[in-house]
Parts: sequence; structure tokens; C-alpha cells
Amino acid sequence: MKKYSNKFTAVLMMCLMMVTAVAFTSCDDGTDIDTNQFKGGVHLNAFGPSPVLRGGELRFIGSGLDRINSITLPGAGEITDIQVVSPGEIRIVVPQNAEPGLVVLNYAGGKITTLTELTFLEPIEITGIAPNPVKPGHEITITGEYLNLMKEVCFPFDEMGDSVNVYAEDFVEHTRTTIKVVVPAEARGGVLKLSTAEEVPNVMPFEDEELVVVLPAPETVLDLTDAKPGQEVTIKGTDLDLVTKMQIDDFAPEAEGRAGDAADIEFAYDAEKSAITFVLPDNSHDGVIVFVTASAVKVACANIGMVIPTDVKAAPADGLRGGDEITVTGVNMDQVTDVVFPNVDKAVVPSSLSSTELKVAMPAAAQSGDLVLNLKSGKTVAVPIATAKPENIAYNPAPAPAGDELTVTGRNLDLVKTVIFTGGVEVGADKPSATELKVTVPLTAASGVVKFVMTNGETVEGPELTVELPSIAYIVEMPGEDVEIKAGDILKVGIANESLLTGVKVNGDDVQYILNGTFLYINLPATAGPGTTVTLVSGDQSLDYKFDIIPATHVENVIWTGAVDITGWGGMQDLAWGAYDWSQVPAGAKMTIYATPVTDGEWWCLSLRVGDGWNALAGVPGQYDSPADGMLVVELTQEILDDLIARQGLVITGDQCIISKVVVEWENPTETTVWEGTYELAWGPHLYISKENFDGAKAGATLTFYVESASGFQIQLNPADWNSFATVAEWNETVDKVTYTLTADDLDKLRTIEGSKDESPFTGMIIQGSGTTLKKITYEN
Repeated sequence: MKKYSNKFTAVLMMCLMMVTAVAFTSCDDGTDIDTNQFKGGVHLNAFGPSPVLRGGELRFIGSGLDRINSITLPGAGEITDIQVVSPGEIRIVVPQNAEPGLVVLNYAGGKITTLTELTFLEPIEITGIAPNPVKPGHEITITGEYLNLMKEVCFPFDEMGDSVNVYAEDFVEHTRTTIKVVVPAEARGGVLKLSTAEEVPNVMPFEDEELVVVLPAPETVLDLTDAKPGQEVTIKGTDLDLVTKMQIDDFAPEAEGRAGDAADIEFAYDAEKSAITFVLPDNSHDGVIVFVTASAVKVACANIGMVIPTDVKAAPADGLRGGDEITVTGVNMDQVTDVVFPNVDKAVVPSSLSSTELKVAMPAAAQSGDLVLNLKSGKTVAVPIATAKPENIAYNPAPAPAGDELTVTGRNLDLVKTVIFTGGVEVGADKPSATELKVTVPLTAASGVVKFVMTNGETVEGPELTVELPSIAYIVEMPGEDVEIKAGDILKVGIANESLLTGVKVNGDDVQYILNGTFLYINLPATAGPGTTVTLVSGDQSLDYKFDIIPATHVENVIWTGAVDITGWGGMQDLAWGAYDWSQVPAGAKMTIYATPVTDGEWWCLSLRVGDGWNALAGVPGQYDSPADGMLVVELTQEILDDLIARQGLVITGDQCIISKVVVEWENPTETTVWEGTYELAWGPHLYISKENFDGAKAGATLTFYVESASGFQIQLNPADWNSFATVAEWNETVDKVTYTLTADDLDKLRTIEGSKDESPFTGMIIQGSGTTLKKITYEN
């Protein structure tokens, strides 16, 4: 037994061309036989079967056959009802009055006549099938004439015309007038066909009476309203032994992770009771329960509507905080799988669950809105909840001077993350308690409504606040967020009370500036970097501002210029006895001394000494003879720098030359070090790094952990409340550093979330892990 399709393939076309009794001729050119069905024009390469059954199909293979408009059969005249399978194949049904003879294919402009006559089989006839209806697995009898010539019974299989076939060797009985055969389990109702089972078979359909295949039939289609998973269902009926599987159709595809489009159901068949029993699975959903037979036919046996919880209430339902336990009561609560809080993407599994209630902890990020209960069936039920919010808000002082500290009192203020003043300036709340928080009123704040942004993202409007502007010079217009401020550049800001400005400092040192109307231009030193403090001085008062300056990667300082003739071992002492601060120079910097020989092409030399008695400088040769191109380049090692600092600076001496310039230059590191030392990673101890170490870090900064060369280690990053926000991945290969990208949320957590270190308040990052030793931690924006 096999499945059989009535569609021709390329192989079948080849088989047609090899039928021994088939030939053709062309009236157009009179050439010999040509079996190339792919050449142009209208050509016939093969036809068959021959002999053929009257009422059966006759097929023609060639090229351009879609242009055939009629086919002439002896005794039957012209046939115009032609089935065009493709340009290379056409078919006709042989009329009952057709006679043996040559076949003519007619087309516009010519005709093709076969060389071989068409012949016919004996008049095969099907007169009946019984029993009908018939049950799969039972025997059916087909009666008729010349049935001994038919070698295959083709049972309908699907809507596409495919069939399930039983061959002669499996017939129960096979005579001229009778075929007895067992109906396959995969057979379904439709037109039964007999076939000669040849490579080019004659197929005889029995269209007088369609075969009716018995299907399982329930006594009644059950109405399963308010059904619950685990519920046992029994369905009685007839021929239920034909059921191969059961499904719930129209299963909700949106119930991701809990269902498919057709949920299979395990079942048990009781032949004695003629009944099927099954238990509704956990992923049951509204839909139709169907019996499925071996032929894939579906028979509805029940309509199902899943139960949902009713009388649902949350307690407490308002005034909620992160970590609070909520009890949700109702009927059929055991249908809940998990719950989704407003503003929280990940579903939360209840800590306890029964048929009447569930308990669940509220995440810190949850907001007011609908608490959604996800059910086993994919349905949902919503329960309104509301969070606790700041209330009874008052300000002190009021009015509030800009730039001064403002105390806010009220209730639930510990839920506040930031405060937004009129004018759009947002300020972080400083260690808020339930009844009080403190913020510094921005100098750019305006009088109006103050908004309080909670840690869960909700915003509450407080009363209006009157802001008094300061009586000293202050910045009112900062550079835009897209402006890059680099060391060595000019920083432009807009200020108010500009007439009161008396000076500007950067990191405590006076710097040059230009005041043009209300715009202040500040000359930033090359040493500026992340977390740089800019101070506006107004007499004996001042205001500090923090700026993240992009460090200069290359620093070049001309530390001396002039003209000193040191011929005869004279000395240039302008860089000695405190005239230059060598402590600001990093190890590895290069010092270049420019000199001009007194006589071109003659010998000259330089020698480096210290101010303390003109003694030799440690770590350098005693004398440099005729440096190339008039430049002496010396790398300033830590040893050299230490000696310069300890022994009164640099004296340059030598012979036969004039010194004109001394330059010190170095490359600033692009990374900012937040910690350096030796720390063995372990899950017990942990490393604290305060938030001030990340002052210059921006969202997207690369955090680099330098470790002793190791593999298979792990680093976990936590804010001060130990609620882990990142794990730096385990590595299989041996590495000496790993990186992590700091997100805006990471930086916000380590700058605002407070914990405890040695019983003292702590804000920053806590690091733990295992498998290696930390040596340094840096970040790079």
C-alpha cells in the first residue's frame, strides 16, 4: 500500500516516451521521429496509454501542445475539451464511441498525425461497491466487468486528489467480476478509482456512487462552559476506536509559552462502554475539541470555554510600595500562572497560590495601573492597583534662594528619585527619608510648580515654589548636550550678574577668561578632564560647577624660552629652585632641549644637572655630545623626576652652544582610573567603590577590569542595595582584562541608591566574584 498522486512528474513523462506502442508523425515537415520535447514549435513526442480504456484519460507529451485546439479520434470526431497541464502535456477523456485508428492533433497552421494506431482495452466497468458506508479496516467488495485487468484500488486521501492505494497482491479476492479489499485506515470518503498500476496507468473512477467512510461520531457535542484544567471529561459515541488523537483547535497563539495552535490531548478509549475519557490539560483554551482520524479528518466533539477568576480584589490596592506583599482574592484563582505589574516587563510568579487567593511581592519599578493576572488558558484578568505617592508637600525656606539648599517635607518622600524645577532643571534627591528630602535649588530654576519623579518613574506635582535669584555671578546657560568640551579649548557659558564676576578658577587654579556681555569664555587648561570644577568668583563669594571635560590626549608645554650661551660650561638655571613644578609631569614624558652650536659642524655638548650644587642628574649620562639636529630628547623616567623634585630642579650646562627652548610633552591616558590595587575576587568579601569615582562617567562608557591572567572567572556588579545590575560574563579563554558597557540605568543606580558600608551610608558600586585577582578598574567615555 502506498500513497499515489495523479500529478505527472518529469520521470513519468520519460516513461510515456518509452511506451513501445507509441509513435508519431508530423504533417508539417515529414521528418523522422524526434523525441526532443523541448524544441520550439508544436511537436508530439509520445501519447498513451495504448491500449486505453474508453472513459479513461489519454495523454500527449511534446512541446507547444498548449496550441492544440482540437484532437480527432476515429469514431468520435473532434474533441475540443482539452486539459492543458503545461505546454509540454495535454490530456483528454476518451469518449465511449471512440474506435481504433490514428489520432490527429489540430492547431492553427497545421496538424500532427500519429504513426501508431490508438487501441482499446476491453470495456472495464464498475457496477457497485458494498458495503457503503464502510469502516476503515473492514472489507469492501467492488463489482463490475473485466476487473481482473485492474491491479490497484485508489482510496481518497485528501482534498488535493492524492490517494491511499492497495495493490493486487494485497487484495482479499480478485476475479473478472469482483475485487475484495480491506479499506485502509487513512482512507476518507470520496470517489473510488481503479488503476492498471502500469508506469502509464489506465485509471477508472467510479463516479456513480461515492465511497462513504465511517467516522467517529459523538452522541452529542458537549458544551464545556467554565471548564478548568484537570477536569475529567467523558464522551460517548460510535466508532470511537477510529480516533487516533484529540486536539483543541483554534488555540490562542498569543498565549506564548503556554500553547500551540492545536493542543494535543491525551485520552483513553473504553471499547466496552464505547466512550473516550480525557483530562483537560493545563494549556487548555477556548476553542473546539476534535477527534482526529488516521485520515486526518477532524470531528467536533465538544465546545470549550475556559473558566476565569471572578470577584477578584487586591488588598492592599493602594498606597503600595516596592516589596509590599499583595493578596489577590477571588474564585478560581488557581488558574493564574503569573502576574504582570504596570511598568514591569517580566511577569512575577506568586509566592503562594490557592483556589481562592494568591500572594505576590510588588517590584520596585511597578506603577499605578492594572495588575494583570495571566491564566493557564492564555486569558488575562485585570485588577487595579495604586502606588504610594509623595503628599502633604511643603518647602523650607519659601521663597527659596537659587543655589541654596531646599528642605521638602511631607509623606512618602523616600520614594522620590529626582526633583524637576520649573525651567526644566532636574536635580537628584539627596538621601530622602519618608518625611523629608533635601535638594539644591538650581541657579537656573524659575518660580513655579515643582515635580517629584519617583524611583518607579511616576511623576507627582507639588505646590508652586517661589525662587529668589542669587546676588552673585552665576551660570544660566550651559553648553548643549551635543557640545564636546575638550581640555585646552575655550568653554563658553551664559551668566547672570556678570558685573559682579571678579575671577574664574579651574580645579582651584586661576585661569584666564573673557567676559563679553552675558557670555563668559573660559580658557581650560590642558590638564582638565572628567569631573573638572569650574569656579565663578564674585568678591568673597563663589559658585562651583562640575564639567566633564574630554582630556587632551597630547600635552605639550613650552616650559622655557630664551637665549643662554653656555659655552665654557656655563649654566641655564631658570628651571631650578622651584621655578618649575616637576611633580605635574608624568613618568614617560619627553623633554626636548633646543640648542644651536656656536660653530657649524664643530663639536658641542649638553649636560643635565640638578639645582642642588649642580650635581649630576640621576638616571642620565654625564654628557651628551653633539645631539642630532640641535635637539636633545630625554625620556623623563620616574627616577629622573624624583631626583628633580628632591634636588631643586633642573640646571642645563654644556659647551659650545646656545640654548633657546625647553619643551616637555606627554600623552594623557584616555582611561580614567576608578580603582587600582590588589583584590582577590571572592563571593564572601567585596570591593566598595564610591560614586565620586564615577563623576565623569557617561552612559555608554566602557568599564574595564584588569585582572591577573585567568580563565573561567566571574565579576558581579551591584549598586549599594546589593540588587545586582550586571554580571561580567565568564570567560573560557585566558584573558587579562574584560569590559562592560555602563548604561544610563547603571550610572543612575550607583549614584543614587544608598546602602551601608561599615554601618555608614554608602553610594556607589560593590564588586564581588571569583576566580581571579583584580588589579585595576578604569572607564573610558
